[in-house]
Amino acid sequence: MYEKGRAAPRLLPIKEIGQEKDLYSHEIENRLSVDIEGPANRVLGMIRGYNSITDEDKKILSDYIYVFYKRVPKAKKRFQAASLEIAIDLKEKISGRLDSIEREDPEKSDTCRERKEEAEQILKEFATNPDPKIWQDAILIENDNAPEIIQQMTWTFFTCIWPEVFITSDNPVFVHPRLGINKLNSELSLPINRGIALLATWWDIKDLQYLEANQEVIRQMNRRTAYNRDRFLYSDVERPWISNLNNKDRHIIQLFSYPGPRRSIIAPQP
Repeated sequence: MYEKGRAAPRLLPIKEIGQEKDLYSHEIENRLSVDIEGPANRVLGMIRGYNSITDEDKKILSDYIYVFYKRVPKAKKRFQAASLEIAIDLKEKISGRLDSIEREDPEKSDTCRERKEEAEQILKEFATNPDPKIWQDAILIENDNAPEIIQQMTWTFFTCIWPEVFITSDNPVFVHPRLGINKLNSELSLPINRGIALLATWWDIKDLQYLEANQEVIRQMNRRTAYNRDRFLYSDVERPWISNLNNKDRHIIQLFSYPGPRRSIIAPQP
């Protein structure tokens, strides 16, 4: 386990890494285990064995990837940051509406002022201490079309041969922060294990193929993982370059170039 700010990694059993006690409710944890992780583990096992997967397998893994993106500690921080923006926006809308009511009926000015104060207190609490249950419930929202978009992308499984390795992190699903997943140059990447990493794009090439990664692909995949991490990188090897990556303040993230055409985005827009 490579921790940000530490020069050397620590060797720990798997049960002690990538864990946070009581991060989710028992209900959410059970649903994640039964509905998302269980089916996905079978598909991931097939990929680790370099086996072909079906469209249905791809759907199962698309759901897993999106939930994985939303369930990590860094996603919780994104939710908390968004709570402040939501509170500010709601405060402006509520104040505007109450101002309008007060102009139409000046006799309600005292009531409007009281409602403003009440709303401000409620929104202040929401912004500074948002209910974690809201975030937990959002993890399993079932009407979100992002998994369908991920499924429609072209998936390439890049492979590498020892001593080259793909590393992973406490926030392993990489999506470019300015591009998302529904633009023609969007990319999503995820390390599967030390020898396989997924790259999802809108390239017009064969879907679900395994390709041997060159040095540049391996370097860029690992750089994305380091850029994306919250605190920790994980690997089953000890390499100085992993520590160096983990303690860098800035990472240059480059999109992969492909000379051929890109596919149309046929999944619904979010």
